[in-house]
Amino acid sequence: MSNTEARAALDAYHSRRRQAAGRSFVSSAAGYQRVLPRDVERRLERVFASMDKNHDWALEKAEVAQVLGTESDCMLDMVDVNKDYKVTIEEWMRYFNNLWQFMPDSVHHHIEVVERRVRGGSQYHATAVTAGYQRIVPPDVERQLDLLFQAIDRDGNGAIDKTECIAAAGREGPVMFDIDTNQDSKVTVEEWMKFFNHQWMASPDSVMCILEVMKKRLSLRS
Repeated sequence: MSNTEARAALDAYHSRRRQAAGRSFVSSAAGYQRVLPRDVERRLERVFASMDKNHDWALEKAEVAQVLGTESDCMLDMVDVNKDYKVTIEEWMRYFNNLWQFMPDSVHHHIEVVERRVRGGSQYHATAVTAGYQRIVPPDVERQLDLLFQAIDRDGNGAIDKTECIAAAGREGPVMFDIDTNQDSKVTVEEWMKFFNHQWMASPDSVMCILEVMKKRLSLRS
């Protein structure tokens, strides 16, 4: 979809919404009651736009996965009404208007989760650029790796030393120092993420296995 077509689609959506302002629904074609408060409606539009990287006002699977990771299939299944493997702005609003009627708290929760993950994604992207690696680990796995790093970094100084490695992994602790690429006897969060992004390219299962083993050892929740 070209920029002109995308702009036209958005204008058409906004036109239908303005026409519906005096009614309780957006349009008969859209097939839902417009019940969302205006401030929530605007937040949902901003959330949608933040995920819509190519600005065509339709969320493709890759765009949703970039923010929601392994949860993207579940979201698409719920929101993609016509099952064309993308979510239009109208499908998005239809889903959340319908959800608002039964569970308004759930709508707020969805918004907060996506906003938080978009902000977190920007932070991790900056880290990846600085450290010189391609960021390919799904966002939900990335968050688990970050939480694991924080759990091992007991003194909270942003780096894992050998004592902390051994405390977390026992006799296998020194193996973790394969991650220490500059050989300064500590593992920074940049080195940590760089290692697991490279490992993900070769074997995602091995990353998940390491996560599960270490979470059990440290009694961490997912």
